[in-house]
Amino acid sequence: MNYLGEGWQCIVYDLENGRVLKKHRSFFSQFFKVWKAAGVKEVFKGEVWRSNRDYKNSLKLLQGLKACQEFDPNMFGNVTIINLDYTQDKVIPLGEILDRTTLEGSKELLQQYVQLVKYLWKFGIHEKSMKFRTAIGVSSDGTLIVIDFGEVTTDKKVVLSSITTKHWLRASSYKKTVNEELKLYYAELMEQAITAQELQEIWA
Repeated sequence: MNYLGEGWQCIVYDLENGRVLKKHRSFFSQFFKVWKAAGVKEVFKGEVWRSNRDYKNSLKLLQGLKACQEFDPNMFGNVTIINLDYTQDKVIPLGEILDRTTLEGSKELLQQYVQLVKYLWKFGIHEKSMKFRTAIGVSSDGTLIVIDFGEVTTDKKVVLSSITTKHWLRASSYKKTVNEELKLYYAELMEQAITAQELQEIWA
């Protein structure tokens, strides 16, 4: 089992069998991680508490989806939950693919990302961080899947607010997109495709 990386909520290990293990950090481990990465302001804003709440709610949601025959488990990397940890298929983060593909190829991937957002809406699910570079991965067959469950919501009002405020323009993945043409394309794509009307028509 090899260490791969870590975030606020989990430490990631390669199981060397085509799967990864994401071990949930303790509350105090998250506290110091957030303090070091984002500063005392984020800690006192309640980010650690919010992060834990969202993570645990997401795991409950994933457990519930297992009973839904219409949902494709590949969309979450065929996740297996073990208490507060989980394993899932090892994939490549979308950001890594975008950094080494052509402009046209990147545009196609972002179109697939929009389709993934809408697919999840059919089941009343939304990945609210909009961090497509790190929260989304590309499987071996080229399918885009969700790999970070820390900020999944089933609250339609939260999704509507995200659309109204164009949250995707404040997300780190948008800000870290270097190619200005791709950045403009993504902004226009999201404004046209991720709308309140689409939400009303698709949301479960």
